[in-house]
Amino acid sequence: MLPEFTRLTGQYNLLAVALSILVATLGSYVGLDLAAQAKASKGRARRAWLTFSTLAMSIAIWSMHYSGMLAFHLPVPVRYHVPTTFLSFCIAVVGSAIGLYITTSESFSWRLATIAAFFNGAGIVGLHYTSMASMRAAAIHRYSSLSIVISAALSAGASLSALRVTFGLCENTWALTRSKAASALIMGAGAIAGMHYAAMAGTDFFAVAPHGSHGFLLHTVDISPLGVVGIIVVTVMVLAFMLFTAVMVQRLEHAAELERVNEALKSEISERQRAEAELGRLSGQLLRVQDQERRKIARDLHDSTAQRLVLVSAALKGLQDSIPLRSHKSRRLFSEAEELVAQALRELRTLSYLLHPPMLDESGLEDAISHYVEGYALRSGVQVDVQVSADFGRLGRDREMALFRVLQESLTNVQLHSGSRRAYIRLHRMRDRVILEIRDEGRGTAPTAETRRKVLPGVGIPSMRERVKQIGGQLHIDATGTGTTVRVTIGMDEPPHEAVTHSGG
Repeated sequence: MLPEFTRLTGQYNLLAVALSILVATLGSYVGLDLAAQAKASKGRARRAWLTFSTLAMSIAIWSMHYSGMLAFHLPVPVRYHVPTTFLSFCIAVVGSAIGLYITTSESFSWRLATIAAFFNGAGIVGLHYTSMASMRAAAIHRYSSLSIVISAALSAGASLSALRVTFGLCENTWALTRSKAASALIMGAGAIAGMHYAAMAGTDFFAVAPHGSHGFLLHTVDISPLGVVGIIVVTVMVLAFMLFTAVMVQRLEHAAELERVNEALKSEISERQRAEAELGRLSGQLLRVQDQERRKIARDLHDSTAQRLVLVSAALKGLQDSIPLRSHKSRRLFSEAEELVAQALRELRTLSYLLHPPMLDESGLEDAISHYVEGYALRSGVQVDVQVSADFGRLGRDREMALFRVLQESLTNVQLHSGSRRAYIRLHRMRDRVILEIRDEGRGTAPTAETRRKVLPGVGIPSMRERVKQIGGQLHIDATGTGTTVRVTIGMDEPPHEAVTHSGG
């Protein structure tokens, strides 16, 4: 038996010390990582993540302190009071819970980080000194005031640094980055292990006479070296399981989020497809109404206005014959009036034809193109070479109207924009498709906003695309420095025909 109040010198098992620091670092990594997940979550998910992060951090603090105390060997037997040991764990839970709750709030500032670090450090310090109070041995210990201050400051300061590093990251990731590893090392080796060993360095142990009371050793346990290994192994296994479970949960949440995003995208695509289908239906209806209105206007111009102009011309002729015109000026005025009426009649008939060529309904697309090209060549001075398949036949009103409008717009663009003096039209009917191709030798530049306003209402490239789309075809426009080619392809189920060539201009 040692003399009473003999100063006791303890020795550390360096391997156990290293393992205790490793356990603290691993637990800190798990706790901080789970806390980061809590910060990124809401509602039940946030509370669940926060609970697990608190448990992981508390287990790391408790296991490190007791494995560190068991790594310290005194020349007297030491037992540990179980209720006090449990109380120390509860202190760690409370301190970690408050600190991590504050840390994972939506607004995280230096002030909140300092408060959180204070509670986290208080939990570490409280666990340490409560754990020291659980020791039962023929010895007493005395603390250095300086070591208490240093260990408390180290715990709070290192906690603050670790929390700032962890929650100052721009985004959360499960990858083991240097920043997250550094925060775990600061928390584990600095705040937890550093506090413990700094406090132990300022603790002196003195021998006393064995306590004779039976209650002194009541509810105490003696932990062997094998028990130390068991504590460390079980702690590592628990922390690893928590980390693995958290990773799996996070991946499941990520998969569920991807599934929700996928469903939302599918719904959006479906809505967009329905909207596009409705827009296509409305566009097709608008084009049909437009064509009907053009047909009506063209018929009214031809059957009513043009006939009235014919009557005006006849009336002028009759007036000229019935009134003797003695002066040259009077005869000239009558001639100019007749010429103006004739010119208006020609332009009216041309406009009526451009609005709706009657030959398209009567003879079909081939004759309508030939007739239109003849007038176009006279009006524009552009020579047009037309090649159409022999026995081309009819395609149906909608297809013929769509192809004619595409040709009409393309030739208008040749006249207004390309500067080409020649154009080539190829209309081929094969077994499974019909191809209309309009090509020029101009600059190949797109129409400007100013010249586009000169084009007939309702036409243009967007209208061409919509018309072709309405008949289930494809429109391709290839504009280069040597000219522009407009190609329309529509599917058919008719046998092929040989080609015959027409010329216009």
